[in-house]
Amino acid sequence: MAVEIASLADEQVPATLGDLYLADGKSALIKNMIFTNTDSQARTLNVYFLKSGGSPGTDERRILAKDLVLPSGYSVVHDAEISLSDGDKIRGIASAADVIDYVINGVEREVV
Repeated sequence: MAVEIASLADEQVPATLGDLYLADGKSALIKNMIFTNTDSQARTLNVYFLKSGGSPGTDERRILAKDLVLPSGYSVVHDAEISLSDGDKIRGIASAADVIDYVINGVEREVV
């Protein structure tokens, strides 16, 4: 069972609720998540944890403050560790598409 320390995901937060990271066939320990507003105006951000088998919209658990406002050019770092089992997800939504960049760093291990 190889353990990999890596950038687990990096992309832009969508304007409709979507997956930011999926522990697919792996268990993971997220060490930190960095969100940066690249837009010229303030934007809101919502980030959730969804357990494998949970229902989107009802079983999601909030990770960041509701409707967190990120001013233009600002970043927020979430550095509380989050353990994920096979199939667990980190999900997110922004007030505008393709303007909040994110990087999720941590450790993954294959599930056997």
